[in-house]
Amino acid sequence: MTGFPRPRSREYFAALAAELQHEPSRAHGVAARRDEFERLVDTACTFARGSQLLELACGIGFWTKLFAGVATTVHATDLAPEAVEIASTRVAAPNVSFGVQDAMQLNLSTTGYDKVFAGFLVSHVPRADLRPFFKRLNGSLQPGTPVMLVDNALADRTLRPIHSVDAEGNTYERRSLRSGGSEFCVLKNYYSHAEIVNAVAIGGADVSLERSQHYWSLIYTCRGI
Repeated sequence: MTGFPRPRSREYFAALAAELQHEPSRAHGVAARRDEFERLVDTACTFARGSQLLELACGIGFWTKLFAGVATTVHATDLAPEAVEIASTRVAAPNVSFGVQDAMQLNLSTTGYDKVFAGFLVSHVPRADLRPFFKRLNGSLQPGTPVMLVDNALADRTLRPIHSVDAEGNTYERRSLRSGGSEFCVLKNYYSHAEIVNAVAIGGADVSLERSQHYWSLIYTCRGI
C-alpha cells in the first residue's frame, strides 16, 4: 500500500453517513443490481417479522426502517455515533431503539433478542478477525437464536476495483465522497463460500447460504459455545 493513505474505514463511513442522509436511496447501488437487492430485502423482512431483533452495523438506518414495520422490537447499533444519530432521526418508531456498539467488540446481553441481523458488515471484518468475530457473537447469544447476514458478492469488484492487498490478504478499495475532499482507503474483503461457512461454524449450525451475482445472504442458528 505504498504511496496510499493508511486505512480509514471508520472515518469514511462516518463521513458517508452524513452524505447519505440527503440521498438515502443511493445507499445500495446501481440499477443493474436492483432486482437482486429487492429480493434480498424481501428475504430479510421475512426473517425479521415478529422478532425481537438486534441489528448490527445499522448505518443510517436503511434496514432499520424496513424492520420497524415488521419486527416486534428492533435494537439497531453501529460503531459510528454519527450514523446512529442520523438513523435515530430517520426511524422514529416506538418499537425501535438505538445504541453505539462496535460489532467487533460485542458485549451483548444474552436476553432480549431472539434474532440478529447484520447487513454489509462481514466484508469489513479483517481476515484475522473473522473467526474470532463469530466466536464472540455466537458465544454471546442464547442457543437457538437465528442470525442473518447479507453482503456483497465478488462480482461487485467490477464496480469498485481492489486497489491493494496487505500481507494478511485483506483487500482495500479507494473511495471518495460525491462532495469531494479526501480519498479513503477502505477495507473490503470478498470472502468465499467456504470461508464464511467455516467461520460461522464456530458456534453456529444449520447454515443456509444463497448467492446471486452481486449479493449473498446467510442464515444460521446459534448453538452456543
